Amino acid sequence: LFQLVKNIINEKTAFFSAIIFSILPMNFFFSRAFMPESTMIMFSIIGIYYYYKWIEENKSIYYIISLISVSLAVLIKLPVLYLGIPLTFLSYFKYGFGFLKNLKILFFAIIVIIFSFLWYYHAHNLYLMTGLTFNIWNYGSDKWGTYFLLINPDFYISVFLKSIVERQLTFAGFIMFLIGLFLKRNKKIEFLFDWWLIAIIFFILFVSQGNLAQEYYQLPIVVPASVFIGKFLNKCLDFSVFKK
Repeated sequence: LFQLVKNIINEKTAFFSAIIFSILPMNFFFSRAFMPESTMIMFSIIGIYYYYKWIEENKSIYYIISLISVSLAVLIKLPVLYLGIPLTFLSYFKYGFGFLKNLKILFFAIIVIIFSFLWYYHAHNLYLMTGLTFNIWNYGSDKWGTYFLLINPDFYISVFLKSIVERQLTFAGFIMFLIGLFLKRNKKIEFLFDWWLIAIIFFILFVSQGNLAQEYYQLPIVVPASVFIGKFLNKCLDFSVFKK
């Protein structure tokens, strides 16, 4: 995360972003638990970082690392397909709409989708044999949301206010996040973190039942949120006095 923010914004913002990411309470808690969320977030960050490095330097090793990392992130958690949104932004930033004809980018997307389909098809067959399931196929059951849930104010109070604002970011962190969110982007590439945030919000709404039941479902939001908090701290804190 530090290297990604350093390359896209600046080193000082990267420093603050990495520190905030490390100490946010729910992220700190679940990174110490035997659960897949932190591993999924790790592969998500690695995948985005090396995809960015690939489109900038066109080195095959970066492409391979990104492809493997994104694939593993999706195999751990199917909804992580939302990474397609920030990855599409990076592709468009580099190639414009020409990315739709870029064979390497198309191959990247196809491989991730094929791996995901094969793995979850295997999981579905296990369900047919054993009756054990995570209910990822049937919209409206278990984890997936419904129209009636999305129009219920209690859903937004529980997920966004109580979980994200209070527990994930804390009230102080949320205020810094909001201010950082409205700070000027000095380069167009900085909008990567906006699209990353939008992708996660879309996931929260689409998998609303799961997010309502489990607060760790919102854990991925700490990645772009940490960057916006880092931008706020970079704007407000001046450490130059320590260099004198």
